[in-house]
Amino acid sequence: MEQVSCDCASCDRRLGQFFNLWIKIGKSYISPVIGNGENLSAPQTGRIRVGEEHTLIEDCHLQDVSCPHCHATIGLRCLDTPTNHVLHNDQLFLQLSSVKITAMNGSDPVQVTIQRTLKLKEASRSGSTTANTPPASESSAHTFSGNTGPSELREQLLDHLHAQIDSQGEEIQRLNRSGFQMVSSFDNAVLRVEGDIKKLRECMEGMQKDLKTYRTSTTSTNDNVTSLKNDLDEVKKVSQVTSSSYSNIELEFAVAKQAIEDVRLSLNKYLNNSAKEKQEHKTICSELDSAQRDLRHFREELDRSRKNTTEGISAAKASAREIVALRAELKELREELAQERSQKPPPTDPEFPSREIDILTTNITKIGQKANQVDTLQMEFELLKERLQRMEKTRTPNIQDITDVEAQHRNSARFQPRASGRKRQHSLQPEGALNLDASLTTSSGKRPMRAPLSSSPSRNRDSINLTPPIQAQKSDDKASESPRLTKSGSIDKRYLRGNSRRGPKLAAVQDTVPNG
Repeated sequence: MEQVSCDCASCDRRLGQFFNLWIKIGKSYISPVIGNGENLSAPQTGRIRVGEEHTLIEDCHLQDVSCPHCHATIGLRCLDTPTNHVLHNDQLFLQLSSVKITAMNGSDPVQVTIQRTLKLKEASRSGSTTANTPPASESSAHTFSGNTGPSELREQLLDHLHAQIDSQGEEIQRLNRSGFQMVSSFDNAVLRVEGDIKKLRECMEGMQKDLKTYRTSTTSTNDNVTSLKNDLDEVKKVSQVTSSSYSNIELEFAVAKQAIEDVRLSLNKYLNNSAKEKQEHKTICSELDSAQRDLRHFREELDRSRKNTTEGISAAKASAREIVALRAELKELREELAQERSQKPPPTDPEFPSREIDILTTNITKIGQKANQVDTLQMEFELLKERLQRMEKTRTPNIQDITDVEAQHRNSARFQPRASGRKRQHSLQPEGALNLDASLTTSSGKRPMRAPLSSSPSRNRDSINLTPPIQAQKSDDKASESPRLTKSGSIDKRYLRGNSRRGPKLAAVQDTVPNG
């Protein structure tokens, strides 16, 4: 008996497999004889309802069966049936218009095989029409109670038999249905047994094939074992021959291992030495960088010193010219004062000459303080020299550059002025303090003196680079020309008498100063 495929008519999806043996119910439904559609992939949907009266499915609980893909209704499933019913529980009804019965290997339609046909509009239970029928014994007794003839008796008997048959037709139909159900179940059992036997035969055939394959594999395995034994014997012979060479290989391997260990130790030493050298190289590079930075700073300071020295030389020359001019005017003023004192009688009012003398004394004092600032700049040059010596001791690289700097320092030291023989205190004046605003006048008030140009503190500090003869002469003149004051602030008369004797010395100094 062939198997067929059940497909959905709406989406052409395969739903299950059945044996091609069916029971036709009415004109629209078929039910498989073998099986209840256990392998049908169609779920039950909708509500459970009871079958219509006076039909084959009366008092049966039914539920729709739908396609799982397109959800179209393809039939019914009988969930529960009454006792002694022609249908059984879980029986499947497929609607012919909703399914297609095709072959297993293709999509060609297959003619269904109908084993039996049931009417949908007939009653399903027995005894529904025989409830009011009298028993057969009573009817027969009532029928044969009269005195009738043979022909009449025959007719009555036939009528009675027909009535008995008609009254028991439902029961006969019930028995027929029960027998058909038993035969159907027997056929199902026989078909299942046949299917099991077929599967058993297939299993036996597969086992026979496996047995043949096992026998052939056993034979090949035996051959392989024999060949392996032969190979093993050959390997044993070869191993005996190579045992001596293996011992030599072990010795060579030990020697090679020792050599590798020696190479590893030497490599570690080399790596350690290289690491130390790298660290030393880094240290030297850092020291070299710091030395280069210090050298750059030193060169910058040296350039600034050269620039300040140049500016100081120019400022010192201008200051020297001004000082010489002031000394000449001071000399002329002193000569005029001496002449006036010798020619004129002493003044009646001594306040006016003493005021002029105070102004002159103040200006002379400022000139002396301006000359004394040379000592401060000399001290700064001494500090710079000490710093250069310290840098030369601490920094060994760039020796040539430091040697050049020392040569420049020695050349500049030649122009430093010699210290004055007399020690005097240094008084720093604020910017603009050296400006001589007041005009120096004589006792007669007719001839004004030229005031010196103002100089800033930076120019006074840079005046250290004056030429040595001029600076030395300047310090000596300051020591000799500084006026002596009394406790009241007036100039000592003994100092004025001494100045008249030092007139030739001032003239000699004026001759030694070079003209600007």
